[in-house]
Amino acid sequence: MAPRDKAFERDELLSLVSHEMKNPLTSITGYTMFAEDAVKNHDHELALESLQVVRTETQRVLRLAEDLLDSAQVSAGRFSIKMDAVDLKEIVERIAGRYCAVTGREIDVVVASGFPRLIGDGMRLAQVIENLVSNATKYSPKQAPIRITMQCSASRMTVCVWNDGPLIPAEKLPLIFKRFSRLGNGDGDIKGSGLGLYISKQIVELHGGTIDVISKEGEGTCFTIELPRQVN
Repeated sequence: MAPRDKAFERDELLSLVSHEMKNPLTSITGYTMFAEDAVKNHDHELALESLQVVRTETQRVLRLAEDLLDSAQVSAGRFSIKMDAVDLKEIVERIAGRYCAVTGREIDVVVASGFPRLIGDGMRLAQVIENLVSNATKYSPKQAPIRITMQCSASRMTVCVWNDGPLIPAEKLPLIFKRFSRLGNGDGDIKGSGLGLYISKQIVELHGGTIDVISKEGEGTCFTIELPRQVN
């Protein structure tokens, strides 16, 4: 990478960190003060609401820190996975169930009969699934359904995460898995660090698989993961 490109990437990273961390840290500071005042005034409902916001924003900062660490490890060639027997069906259903409960969204999981276990890194694969489900809930209307399908063949295992939200512009599709590439939520707002899909791609490829996306009028947006079938 040329020095100029490295300088640009460094500036992009600094801008990202300052922007993405400033908002949640500001919220944490403000809502902590609200919680303190609420406790003093014995307003337990306001205190609880304030602490829930603090927890959400803290988790947001932690996710960014984890993404930055993963990105640095990828750049340094130190990103790795730990292979073991994994129940991908259980991982997908657990994450879908949690997002249903937290967001109130309809998330349907359709699993082919006899979907097998595989050899992989369960924690990292869960990171990929969570990223795709999180994006689907963020970038599609609340009333739009989200569907996850899981199929397998003699040699491949396929997971598709589909939503009926705003389409991703065709010119953005080739850039979607690049570092710092970010999606809009349909009204021009940009959310996230632009690292989640980039890291997800690294994880899937370390498993010998592929990840791709299609976004078409009348069909919605679908992220597809294909992994080699290595039955335990």
